[in-house]
Amino acid sequence: MHNTQLEELFEVPVPVSQDAESLLNWAAEEFSGSIALSTSLGPQTLVVLDLLHKMGKRVPAFVIDTGFLFPETYQLLQTIEERYQITLERAQTRLTIVDQASQEGEGLWSRAPDRCCAIRKVLPLRKRLGGLRAWITGLRRDPETPSRAGVEGIEWDVANGLFKVNPLWSWSQGKVLNYAKQQNIPLNPLLEQGYKSIGCTHCTAKTNGSERSGRWQGHEKTECGLHYPTLFKNKALKEAQK
Repeated sequence: MHNTQLEELFEVPVPVSQDAESLLNWAAEEFSGSIALSTSLGPQTLVVLDLLHKMGKRVPAFVIDTGFLFPETYQLLQTIEERYQITLERAQTRLTIVDQASQEGEGLWSRAPDRCCAIRKVLPLRKRLGGLRAWITGLRRDPETPSRAGVEGIEWDVANGLFKVNPLWSWSQGKVLNYAKQQNIPLNPLLEQGYKSIGCTHCTAKTNGSERSGRWQGHEKTECGLHYPTLFKNKALKEAQK
């Protein structure tokens, strides 16, 4: 963990314990009123949402609604709102699907998926995070995914300029699913149909491979761009801080 560097650079005391509950308790208290949970309605962030609920921590939560989510995902969104008696904010681009097709051409996701993700995911996220001091994600350390192999519990989000808290950073996918099962957390039914990571309809496929191998098949892409390199993982940024 890079707690000492974070404390020295940003003058924010970080918790010694890095378990999920400790991280969530610290984040909710340290950044009270200036923090939010981003949920894709996948198992990880639903577990985080459940932990926050059981801990009595009131942290706003939002979903990045691209307009291309599966019907099952939209139904799950309503189910989660009813279960926890909350409202999940929809963070969306102002560019409608029709306008995007007019400006960028039909099927942008198949021709230039990075551009499509930037318009419908990255920019809405950046706008939603504006003014906040921290956000919470469901990222886990995943050796099979190079971009997630070094995930830490607390990071500095370089792209958006705020703290990023990943309470499940050390959890395995098995532990996540076991917790969800034990707590009877509703999950996306597509997970039982061969989908391992669920995003937009056009860019999500069933897979027998690694967790994110079903995303953007046919492209050298496994991330939508929401999770950029963070401080202490980017060599240039590490050098710049010396």
